[in-house]
Amino acid sequence: KMFWREFNQKNWQLVRKVTNFSSKTLGLPFAVALRNPTVVNADYTSSHSKPVNEWMKTSLEDKLAGHLFDYKKSRGNFVCDYEGNEILDLAMQGGNLAFGYNPNSFLHLRVRKLYNRLTSSIKIPTKMDSDDYMFYIKTNILPYAPKGMGEVHFTKGKGKLAVESSIKAAILSYRKSRGGFEDIDWEKFAASDFSDSVDLLQDRISVLSFESARAPGSNYFAKHDWPVIHTPDLTYPYQKNKKDNIQEENRRLKEVRETIAARESSSPVGAIIVEPITFLGNCMATPTFYRKLRDIAKEHNIPFIVDETRTGFGKTAKFWGLEHWHLDDMPEFVAFGGSSAASGFFTTRDHIPYGPHKLPTIGDESLSNVIEFSETAEYIKKKSLVDKVEDVSGFIKVELDRINKKKGIYTNLRGNGTFLGLDFEDYYRARHFQKYLLRNGVLVSLVGQQTLGIRPSLLLRPDQASHLRDAFIDYYPRFHTDVWLD
Repeated sequence: KMFWREFNQKNWQLVRKVTNFSSKTLGLPFAVALRNPTVVNADYTSSHSKPVNEWMKTSLEDKLAGHLFDYKKSRGNFVCDYEGNEILDLAMQGGNLAFGYNPNSFLHLRVRKLYNRLTSSIKIPTKMDSDDYMFYIKTNILPYAPKGMGEVHFTKGKGKLAVESSIKAAILSYRKSRGGFEDIDWEKFAASDFSDSVDLLQDRISVLSFESARAPGSNYFAKHDWPVIHTPDLTYPYQKNKKDNIQEENRRLKEVRETIAARESSSPVGAIIVEPITFLGNCMATPTFYRKLRDIAKEHNIPFIVDETRTGFGKTAKFWGLEHWHLDDMPEFVAFGGSSAASGFFTTRDHIPYGPHKLPTIGDESLSNVIEFSETAEYIKKKSLVDKVEDVSGFIKVELDRINKKKGIYTNLRGNGTFLGLDFEDYYRARHFQKYLLRNGVLVSLVGQQTLGIRPSLLLRPDQASHLRDAFIDYYPRFHTDVWLD
């Protein structure tokens, strides 16, 4: 046993080359060599450990941005650097890597005839035969749309632009149903970028959004003087705190109603946007809360947007996070991006902007992202990755809960699938534990003032997640006095 351990450590480059070749030959999703984290030199973490006042500037991933990672050697769930460290990455660049680093099954897409035919001679859909393009969308994209949605709009860039475009489409739909606002140049509103479009509104219409109380000041839309409400801050285990949690949700729903009523005469709410789980703070409410929120939006004829740019594509153990809510009436818009490769939003024919109010769509060389969207979704379905995410989620929750009952390391473990968060007593303890995990070969995200988030790829297996469990087992509170963590 010791012989093989020494052999793998001494000859890891040879082992990697052999298993890389075998994984490509056999079509495995990633190189089988990278199974365990290896920390050869952890001293580099000390140069990134000086705290600053604002928590959002102290994310360990940001501080490691200057560290030289070798993304060419990185495989699957492990990120490598030039010092020989192989780190189990449970952050995955904000959860944007569906299959981790350099998955062979995904890279094989580059040599497929369909990909080469479409991307070599065709740059944008407007230069592609309309029948071919619509057939491709109908057969390869819309089958993965949320239930009841038969229209899709693709945008340039990543998730941010998808969310902005869905808001613009929602405001156009709101204005169409409500009427009025004739003095606003709606054609220019549709064609302009988001900041200019907001300026054209002249504070005549607003958008209601949510943020986590555990990550105050993180809402992107607050700068537009739009109303922001805290996602219900629930206490876990839920059943033990059920009464307080119900009161918290009712309090937030009441705040939503009061906000809509207060703005009706000056700057009416033209759209409501919500994340299934807040990316910052990792907060979520119960399905009952979201169903009631949807009813409020429908009651006031306000378009309802679900931002799935972080939670979509299986991370929550459902293909779309909103599936956990069991809505009777689906939202008008669902934005997607991030790990889906392409970005945009799904909607229905009643709400897609046409004619002079048509929104800008994907640009040059972006059709490849559309193909990657369908290939990513197809692979998730083919390999039943959503079910596997649920299995890994159960393993992580059960094991961490078992350890925490003895050691009391964290509080409020929450989330769906592998989109998880847990709280610590304060910012310094959260950051300390994050660095402790890194020195043990596991990278997680700092997603709030005192919250760590787990955002692994869909290919994370229980045997790999066990490294996170083992780090929890080996941790003792006295470690916070260690010099290397100060």
